[in-house]
Amino acid sequence: MTTRASETTELLRADFDLQLPFTVQLSGPDVDADELECLRLERLVPGRRLVCFGTWRGQEVYAKIFIDPRQARRNWRRERRGIELLHSRGILAPELLYAGPSKDHRALILILKAVRPAMTLGQAMDQTGSAEERVRLLRAILHVFAVQHNAGIVHEDPHFNNFLISSNGVYTLDASDVRDCGRSLSRRASLRNLTKFLAIFNPSFEIIDDLSRLFPDYVAMRGSHVRSEDLPLLIRNIVRVRKHNAREYLATKIFRECTAFIRVRTLRSRIVYDRNLDSHALRSFFGDLDGYVDNRAEKYLKRGNSSTVAVVTVAGQRMVIKRYNIKSPWHGVKRALRKTRAARSWANAHRLILSGVNTAKPIALVEKRLGPLAMTSYTVTEHVDGRLCSDYFVSDDISDDQKQAMADRIIKLFSLLSRAHIAHGDMKATNIVVSNDNPVVLDLDSMREIRLTCVYRRHFAKDVKRFMQNWEDKPGVYSMFASRLKKVNAKIW
Repeated sequence: MTTRASETTELLRADFDLQLPFTVQLSGPDVDADELECLRLERLVPGRRLVCFGTWRGQEVYAKIFIDPRQARRNWRRERRGIELLHSRGILAPELLYAGPSKDHRALILILKAVRPAMTLGQAMDQTGSAEERVRLLRAILHVFAVQHNAGIVHEDPHFNNFLISSNGVYTLDASDVRDCGRSLSRRASLRNLTKFLAIFNPSFEIIDDLSRLFPDYVAMRGSHVRSEDLPLLIRNIVRVRKHNAREYLATKIFRECTAFIRVRTLRSRIVYDRNLDSHALRSFFGDLDGYVDNRAEKYLKRGNSSTVAVVTVAGQRMVIKRYNIKSPWHGVKRALRKTRAARSWANAHRLILSGVNTAKPIALVEKRLGPLAMTSYTVTEHVDGRLCSDYFVSDDISDDQKQAMADRIIKLFSLLSRAHIAHGDMKATNIVVSNDNPVVLDLDSMREIRLTCVYRRHFAKDVKRFMQNWEDKPGVYSMFASRLKKVNAKIW
């Protein structure tokens, strides 16, 4: 289906139903009724801009289309100047092919030559098969940072999707956040920018352990601006910024409309769900959660007074609904003005993901409300196929080597929890599922972050004690965990 530029602009101001492909007519001193064909949507910020993959003059391109009536020109200029700055300093960035308005002047557009074949840094990290491959990739990225910093350039938003890995080298993207410092970056500015970048790595990648091998290369390229003795300071800064970023994300992102989530709020309900999973089927599902729980469940994982947990299938995808029941009118009154248990569980799922701990992917938070008063609430997550940890370690069809490898992964899980100061609150073996050779933590209702180390040590010790109670009559399994979990507790800081 082809859509005119003016129609496209109106569609972009809505949250849903952008119809692809569409064409945009271009104009300018050297372009006469030229057409940009957008084939695939890469990113959409409703009402502000989109990035699409398409074709222009017979070649593959990426186009940034700015549509916000108030900020489009400013953002378009910043992006264009950033690209030109990168090119002028000899830093790899995609070639700018067109910069100008659409023919109807309702949008400003930048067209960049597609770099093929290539993948984002995030995609490349997911494909690394070993620690050595990861170290080589990170060494290449830190080389780019050293070149930028020596050239007096700092990227203020250095996340995974802003670096593109190709056979020609590493390309820097999203030039609107590129700033010219006028001279080679100082020690303080260099460490600040490196911290911002390294802090976004999931803690499960153990980037801090790799830095002892990687940082000397960066130091060698920077000359006298940065010293090897700065490594401990860099590590402390990474830990501090990670905690700050996680708290800010949990406080400001997961309950509101943003690029990651869609929020629908009415007098009688609040729904927040993953934007990437948006569909008509999912929205219809949200309107009949009780019908699915009570009448269309494939099986029940729990049927209690406080909650009901059911497995359902929606549009071919298996999901788990957890309904937090109101047990009595008095119970409803007590819960009405408090944060719902579903909201706590939704936040805890994202807290675990940010900390590098596997859990069932959160899909949606749904609350029935009467104005400010909360009533029944629900969480919807992906269904995790796997075997309960309590069954895994006593199964005869699993070898001792496999059990030892899984014990190592569970020890790492506890280590990640301890670094993030997360107390689960009910760490029994049935709340850990082994799926695809990885432990997945479930039942997040009682989980919380505890900031004071002295207090957290006690809660972590309770989690360990509860976990070890599962193996008191299984000395072989008990010995796999006992001494090593004590060492994790000793390292809490």
